[in-house]
Amino acid sequence: MEEKEIKKIMELPEEDRNEVFSYLTGTGPSIALANLHPKTFYLTHCYGGMIPHKEAMEIIEGLTIFYNEVSEEYIENYNKIREVGLDKSIPLQPKNRSGYIYFLEAENGLVKIGMTMSLQERIGSLEYELPVRVRLKYAFKVKDRFKTEKLLHKHFESKRLDPNKEWFQLSRGDHEDFITHNLPQGIKDLIIETVEIEEEK
Repeated sequence: MEEKEIKKIMELPEEDRNEVFSYLTGTGPSIALANLHPKTFYLTHCYGGMIPHKEAMEIIEGLTIFYNEVSEEYIENYNKIREVGLDKSIPLQPKNRSGYIYFLEAENGLVKIGMTMSLQERIGSLEYELPVRVRLKYAFKVKDRFKTEKLLHKHFESKRLDPNKEWFQLSRGDHEDFITHNLPQGIKDLIIETVEIEEEK
């Protein structure tokens, strides 16, 4: 691998970087057949140990998102390129870039800004996975969830707690901006509608 390729990987967020290195070094998860009944499998680490439930659910969610967004044509072309040993870095082109941007508020006041295709499923999984109690504060349906999330993260970069995480320390004014859509024009142009959030009783 060339130095410029390594540099590009090191610029990725920690989770993405680890995923790439796992792929390149062959240390990622693999699938084993379970003896419960046909079509039952479990995920294993490279050393053979069974992957814990929480980690397995994250992997399954990632697989679901990937195969929902990537076309069969892309996969076929990618496999052909690998077979002949050509450049493997062909860009992914998701079939559907629309989706949702969500703002989860934790009980300590921090806000997680993320994206998803399925709002209810994503929020449900995060409520289970996160160590703190959270609630859905705001959500937008957007034309391009990838671009919108990137722009929002950049807009609030100075309030980000960790460059590799999605948690922000936002002010009351920032919350008002979400409600009134007082956001940069590039972000507003991507918003289709505001999702109505049910108030907690």
